[in-house]
Amino acid sequence: MLRSLLPFTLASLGLTIILLATTMPLFEWQIDEMVTDFPEAYEVHILPSPWTTRFRDSLSDSSFISSGHIYVSKNGKSCSQDDLSFVVKRSQRDETLENVPQNLFKKHSKLLFVCGVMVIVLSLVYIWWYTISYEHRSVLLAGFFTVIAGVLYVELTQILRPLLPRIIPFEYFGALDCYRGIITFNARLSEIHYETPIVFFTGLFLVLGAPGVMLRQVIKAINEEKESSKSAAG
Repeated sequence: MLRSLLPFTLASLGLTIILLATTMPLFEWQIDEMVTDFPEAYEVHILPSPWTTRFRDSLSDSSFISSGHIYVSKNGKSCSQDDLSFVVKRSQRDETLENVPQNLFKKHSKLLFVCGVMVIVLSLVYIWWYTISYEHRSVLLAGFFTVIAGVLYVELTQILRPLLPRIIPFEYFGALDCYRGIITFNARLSEIHYETPIVFFTGLFLVLGAPGVMLRQVIKAINEEKESSKSAAG
């Protein structure tokens, strides 16, 4: 039973760990020297430093900044984020460091998702092959193991629900048409959370390890069948 569920467990655990890595902080930024060109009637609200970005976040993305980090209000009402423009000043080194995980996540996130789904499906097929063809057990038992695998996957994903990003208060997504101003500020990378890429690549290793386990077991079954045929012929 444990061997039939091992690839599925590795793949499910790996995908869960990868999802966990995307919710963990990656960079912390110190924000200072903010300058705006808004008239006096407007108030600019800024979240105190440090700002935390994750794999999918970027200071170059205005939607990230306007989603709770900076918002502008007039007479107590929030301005539409479409009216805000941001100029972020930072070193070339800091920008390059941020672009590395950004490019990795944006370019390969869909591929990673598709590969993960394929490994999960192959793991389910493997459960049936291992139970019926290799161990010569009943179809009912294979179905039972599949149900166990499904429950395991659901439980693993539910563990992460409290860690998913919380909904940003509506006040940050104002609808008031305001003066189209520009907000300029400096950003300095103050801390890199190295544990986040470590967690990410650990999950990736587990996902990629699942096909290896299945392939090894299939090769073992083929070799055993060949040895059995030779023994019968001899």
